[in-house]
Amino acid sequence: MNKDSPVLEKMERPHIMCQMTNWTPTPMLTVKEYCLAIDLDAPDFLGELISRELIPKANDSMKKLTAEDKVQVDAEIFEYQKINYNTFD
Repeated sequence: MNKDSPVLEKMERPHIMCQMTNWTPTPMLTVKEYCLAIDLDAPDFLGELISRELIPKANDSMKKLTAEDKVQVDAEIFEYQKINYNTFD
């Protein structure tokens, strides 16, 4: 299949075609999709902060957070990463 193919023009994301996919165009995962697929025990920061009553229950999504609440969420995420992730700088 060449790159001028109408099939490839309709594709919104990169596709992989190889022996593994039986030479059928298969969409690649985005980084977010990949992370969600492999992180089986992802933390629920909003739920945790709401249960600890650090932010109001009305904040059921990141889009509804006030600037003050975002500071709380960012601090929680920072602490989680500091404890659970190693980086080699």
